[in-house]
Amino acid sequence: MASATIALIGGTGFIGRHLLERLTIDPATAGERVRVLVHASVPGWLAALPQVEPVAGDLTQAESLSPLLSGVRTVINLAGQVSSAPEDYQRLNLSGSLVLAKACLRHKVRRVLHASSALVYGNVLDATEDMPCRPISPYAALKLAAEEILCGLLSPRISLLRLRLSNVYGPLQVKGLMPYLINRIMSGQRISIDADGAQVRDFVHAWDVAGALIKGVSSEYAGAVNIGSGHATSVISLVRLLEDLLDRPATGHYCPEQTGGERRNTVCVARAGKVLGWRASIEPAEGVRSVLEPRRTARETGVCA
Repeated sequence: MASATIALIGGTGFIGRHLLERLTIDPATAGERVRVLVHASVPGWLAALPQVEPVAGDLTQAESLSPLLSGVRTVINLAGQVSSAPEDYQRLNLSGSLVLAKACLRHKVRRVLHASSALVYGNVLDATEDMPCRPISPYAALKLAAEEILCGLLSPRISLLRLRLSNVYGPLQVKGLMPYLINRIMSGQRISIDADGAQVRDFVHAWDVAGALIKGVSSEYAGAVNIGSGHATSVISLVRLLEDLLDRPATGHYCPEQTGGERRNTVCVARAGKVLGWRASIEPAEGVRSVLEPRRTARETGVCA
């Protein structure tokens, strides 16, 4: 097996694809070989990347992680699953973190970057990393629990960087609020907005998130760091932006709040600038355009985006 310095879990997902693309062109990581954990068959696009070595395995099966972790210096964990049933993502988000931590200790990994969520703070604006975490959804509670498992098992032997990501969006995304709204408006279908649409989030582009992860690879900082755009955006203002950029109206209705989720959730990103030398570079309107352009092209050519 070829030597590698980085092992990536979740590399075939939405954020992972952006990270792999950026790893190959960023001067800090352009020469590094990356092993990517693959649970099923290897996608064609992944097999075509020259610096990438797909490794078959299962995050919840300890013995299958040895080929992935043998000899690597850094592990990036982007694994995560969102489901309406908490037990579905408990297996991956929680049990998977336990298995991964023990495997990293066995293989003497030096550093772990773990993608967590800004939702661990609960219902709050401009949350700092020093604020108490008060998750109010099962997903957020399990994301926080995964952080605590990793902290408890890895410290002080392995340097752990926990990146608390805001609402990530970008090209290739198939789940979430942004693709839902875009698909509905482009196709002329009605949209449903929970409550009054005044819920506030921080939407950060996947390309910027990939940049933060690369900064984290070369950094020695250990602890929690918020990753967001620094812009607070309400759901209804996002709808208005999409209407403007698509030049077509949205039709739909408000409905009762379904999730009981956070009315507001944004983060302060000052620490990311201080300890990682990172800040988001893509403004919301520019970022939304980057999502819309491939969809417009696909629609005009008849090719699936």
